[in-house]
Amino acid sequence: MTIKEIAKQLGYSTTTVSVCLSHRENDPRYKILPEKAEQIREYARSCGYTPNLNAKKLRLSGTNNSVGLLFRERAGMERQFHSMNRVISRLNELNINYQVLTYRDRHVSDALSLLKGLQVKHVISFSPLIEPCSIKHPNSLRRIDAEASRKVDEFLNDWKYVETLLKDMTLYSVNYLFPVPVNGGIRKGLVRMGTDIGRFMRAWIKKINDSGQGPVVVASWCGEEEQMLEEGLLQCKEHILYPSFTLNRYEEGIAFGEHLCKLYKKHPFRTVFIGNDSLAAGIMPVLLDHGFRIPEDIGVIGFGDDEGCPCFRVPLTTFDCNIAGNALEIIEGIASNRTSFENKEEDFTYVERKSFRMRYE
Repeated sequence: MTIKEIAKQLGYSTTTVSVCLSHRENDPRYKILPEKAEQIREYARSCGYTPNLNAKKLRLSGTNNSVGLLFRERAGMERQFHSMNRVISRLNELNINYQVLTYRDRHVSDALSLLKGLQVKHVISFSPLIEPCSIKHPNSLRRIDAEASRKVDEFLNDWKYVETLLKDMTLYSVNYLFPVPVNGGIRKGLVRMGTDIGRFMRAWIKKINDSGQGPVVVASWCGEEEQMLEEGLLQCKEHILYPSFTLNRYEEGIAFGEHLCKLYKKHPFRTVFIGNDSLAAGIMPVLLDHGFRIPEDIGVIGFGDDEGCPCFRVPLTTFDCNIAGNALEIIEGIASNRTSFENKEEDFTYVERKSFRMRYE
C-alpha cells in the first residue's frame, strides 16, 4: 500500500499522511494532533506499509541536518552505547535524521565516504581518534616489521582521504586523543574534543604515588607507559599490562586478575589503574576470590564510567571522559544552525566509588 492509498482510505491529504509516517507531526508548519498522527501510523502498520527507503534518501539529500554517528569496530558499541543512546534520544526529540555506522581500524574514510554519498554534512565520532604525528604520537607510526609498516601506510592513506572528504563535511571527534600534531593536523572540517591521555595518566599516577597508594599497575594505553617507567612513575616493567583485546574484554580482565595475583607475590603493588571499566570488572572478582580486599589491600581504578560501574561487586572508581556531554553540545549546535565549534581539551572527571579511595592530606 502507498501513501496515496492510505490518504484516500482515511480521507487525509498525502502531505498529512507523509508527515505523520515520518514522525514530523510536531513540526510547527503542520500542527497535526498527536492522536491523528497515531491513527494514521496504526492504520499504515495494519496494512503492512513500509517506507520507500530510496525516496527517504532523496529527501535526506536536501537537508544539512542529517547526522552521522560513528564508532570503531574494535572500540565497540559496548563502550559507546550509553553515550550514543543519550545522543540518539536527543536527535529523536529534535526530529533530526541520523545514520549509525561502524568502521574498521584505519578505515575512517570508508565510513565518511558512505555518509558523504548520503549527503550527510555532520559526523560525530565516539571512538578514540588520533591523527598521525611522528613526534606527538610516535607509536602510531612505528615500523618495527613488515606488518607494522603496512598498517602505518594504511593509517596514513586513511587520513589523507579523510582530509579530502572533510573539505565538504565536518567530523566532530568527541573522544579525541590530544595533543594535536606539530604541523597543526587537519585544518578544515575536524573539531577536536578530548584529553591528552599521556599527560592525564602521568598526573594521576603521580597523585596515587604521592598519596602512598603506589606502586601502580597500569595497562598499556597511551603508548607512553615505558617512558613513565624511565621517569620513575612506575616501579618495574612487570607493572605494565598489555591487553590484546582478542578476547571478550571481561574474559581478558579475568585473565589479568589471575596474572595479577601471581605478580603480587614477586612485585607487590597497591593500585591497579586499568584504563578500561570492562577489564576492571573482570579483574576485581578474581582478586576478591584470591582473598585480596578491595580497596584495603589493592585499589582498582577503571576508565569510562560505564553504566554498570555502580553495580559491580565492588562499585568501581573510574573516570567520566564526557563523551556524551561533548556529543550533546554538538547536537544542540547543529539544531540551532551554529556554524563553528572550537577545539576543546579538558580533563576527565574523577568518579570515586568503593574500589579506590584517594587519600588527601
